[in-house]
Amino acid sequence: MNSEPPIARTNSAPSIAPRSGIGRRIVVVDDDYLQRTLLKLRLEHHGFEVSTACGAAEGLRLIAAVRPDAIVSDVLMDELDGFSLCRILRGDRTLAKVPIVLLSAYFDEVADTALAREVGADALVCRSGTFQECIDVLVRSLDGHRPPSAPPQAASELYVQRVAHQLVRLRQGTVRAQAHYQALFEHASDAVSVLTPAGIVVDVNRRWEEIMQRPREELIGLHVRDFALPEDAEQNHERFQRQVASGDGRDSPVPITRQDGTTILMDFTTAKFAIEGSETVLAIGRDVT
Repeated sequence: MNSEPPIARTNSAPSIAPRSGIGRRIVVVDDDYLQRTLLKLRLEHHGFEVSTACGAAEGLRLIAAVRPDAIVSDVLMDELDGFSLCRILRGDRTLAKVPIVLLSAYFDEVADTALAREVGADALVCRSGTFQECIDVLVRSLDGHRPPSAPPQAASELYVQRVAHQLVRLRQGTVRAQAHYQALFEHASDAVSVLTPAGIVVDVNRRWEEIMQRPREELIGLHVRDFALPEDAEQNHERFQRQVASGDGRDSPVPITRQDGTTILMDFTTAKFAIEGSETVLAIGRDVT
């Protein structure tokens, strides 16, 4: 009987201190844009240098180019699931000592943990709104606290294929809804943004780009304070926090400052919702200047 301990799947360990990832390179592989961006922001907050890939094929190319210190992959991906990606990575001897953490909101049974160990993952972690368990496991693995290597063996192809089939089935019911959401998001006449509860921008639509006269790439990652004059920054942040905490979706017009120094007034409606365990804020704004 194999007496080796199972790979990590627990929240019992104390949380790792902020900035503990300084100087460490991480590659994140996830085909969900929002989840990929949220995790990137959280890892960067802890000091990690983060590169992201929107799927397994891009992830393999990126990992070969970056040679990261650790890898985080979602399990639920269409082109190739995270278990299979991990198995491919473990076939590369140069990556034998690189920690691989698999992340999922759905695969949390004993059989899933067993498969993760079989394909060579260091941990199978439940996705959460803060990603704290994922970060804790990453830091411990990078500090040398890794589980013993699984005995060399070929992963069950049938089992991997069955899991991949279940992943696709799980997503089929949401594809049409996602396409509808994306169309509404991009073409809305109002400025729509997705933020973390802390006030960090995760995504914006085209109307936000038009209002701010800046491309989306420059707006993502900004804090609500960054949309105000220095003297109004903290007030804007406090208003956002009160709105999120109270659940009161509307507030009086908020001054928003562009890069050129001009200020406009915007009326916002906000709502909290959860995506795969991550608490998120949707804000819809209208120029009322």
